[in-house]
Parts: sequence; C-alpha cells; structure tokens
Amino acid sequence: MAGRRKFFKEFSKDWNKFEFTMLVLGFVVPIILGIIFNSSALEIITSVFFITAMLLIAKARIEGFILALIAYTLYIIVSFQKGLFGEVITIGLFSIPITIWTIISWSRKARQKKQISTVQIEGVRIGELSLLILSQLVMGVGYYFLLRALGTNFLIVSTIALAVNVMGDYLCARRNILGPFAYVLYDVLTITLWMMVFLSGVTSAIVILAMQVVVFINDTYGTINWAKLAKENKD
Repeated sequence: MAGRRKFFKEFSKDWNKFEFTMLVLGFVVPIILGIIFNSSALEIITSVFFITAMLLIAKARIEGFILALIAYTLYIIVSFQKGLFGEVITIGLFSIPITIWTIISWSRKARQKKQISTVQIEGVRIGELSLLILSQLVMGVGYYFLLRALGTNFLIVSTIALAVNVMGDYLCARRNILGPFAYVLYDVLTITLWMMVFLSGVTSAIVILAMQVVVFINDTYGTINWAKLAKENKD
C-alpha cells in the first residue's frame, strides 16, 4: 500500500490545472461520444490510453512512452479496421520500435542525472536534422507506393503523415525540442484522416477524431512545455 501511494504521489507531482483538465477530458470525452455514436469499446479505450500517454510525453515523463506502447497497439487495430494502413505501418514499424528505444535511452539518461521521470531536453546537430528530413523525403516515395499497393484509404495524406510521424518519433527519442512540433503537424494530418473517415459515413470514428483533436491541443501544449524545460536546462 505504501509503495502504491508513493507511485501515485510521484506520478501526479507537478501537475497544473491545464494538465489535470486535459487528463479529465481524455477520460470523459471518449466515453460520452462513444455512447452517443455507438463506438466500440476498443475505440473508447484506445482514446483514453492515447490521450493519457501523449499528456505524459508532453510533460517529458518516461511513463508516457511506456503507456504509449499500449495505446499504439490498440490504435493499430482500430486503424486496420478502418483501412488506414499508413497508420498501421507508421505505428507498427516505426513508432513502437522507436518508443522502446526512447524508453531505454531516457531511462539511462534519468539514472545518470539521478532523476526518476523527467529528463533534460537536448538538441541535434544541423547535419543530423538535415539527414533526417532528406531521408523521409526519399523514403516518402517508397511509402507512397507501398501504401498504394496495400490499398490504403486517403493515400496522399497517409503518406505524408507516415513521414512526419517518423521524424517526430526520432526527434523525441533524441530529446530534441523539435519533436513536439513534428507531432503537432502529424496531429493535423491525422485529424484530417479521421475526419475523412467520419465524413465517409463511419460515424463511430468520431471517438478517434475527438481523441486526435485533444492530442493536438495537448501536443501544442507540449511544444511550450518542452521549450520551457529546454530553457530551464540552460539556466
């Protein structure tokens, strides 16, 4: 019991009103919309896990990446059911492996700095960033033809979203402040994707669409918070 109290105390420390509000919305909004639009339990659970994980990542907490592994697995299933194979490939082949790498990398960094959850935000060199962008421009061509062969829905948007998310995952794993910015762009693309799904007549997709909107707000906040952490690290 004492260990459990210690865990929740550590988990909830340094939360401000906005973060608590986002956490509550992450639970309440998917459930309400899921009931109204007859969404599946899987879609509702996916939304709850995804929003919570992204909020923790916005706070630069290692727990967010651990929770993200569960959220990603559920999201893959939901995306596959809706024919968004670009999302399946993005999360399955890139986000999950990079997230595992991130957990290992951040854990090592946290131990070195004697921190439990939050690590310093660092940077990448111009050459490394340029190579990352160039690699995704080149690989984007491959993504396009692969997704087309798989018959994925909304091909162009899915291709761009895949490339942008790979960059966001890599930059966050490197603890780079540009990571959340890449995630914000990815959120805009995924909102577009799920809006297309919803408008095509799949009304149950409203839960995942709402999730993406909340995640967009959260990731926008994350860019501000990471910038704040980066400034504090320099002081």
